[in-house]
Amino acid sequence: MTLTAAHCAKTLILASSSGNPTLRQCSRLLVPGLIEFVAKMAHLIHDGTVTETMAAAISEVWKAFTALFSSTAEEYRKPSV
Repeated sequence: MTLTAAHCAKTLILASSSGNPTLRQCSRLLVPGLIEFVAKMAHLIHDGTVTETMAAAISEVWKAFTALFSSTAEEYRKPSV
């Protein structure tokens, strides 16, 4: 994943918080890929071989997750018992 793609993912997730059903569906489809990207990069981070571009992309993905979780309605944030 390139830095541009990661930035676009963040922008798409932020835009989906407006309630548009199409953008929300796109975000739903995007999240598994973002999780996979972070999982693949974890090994490089642990080894210390991550490049500056990859680190910036990971930062953008974390920002996308922050946008997703902060735009989630309060009723959906609470864990179910």
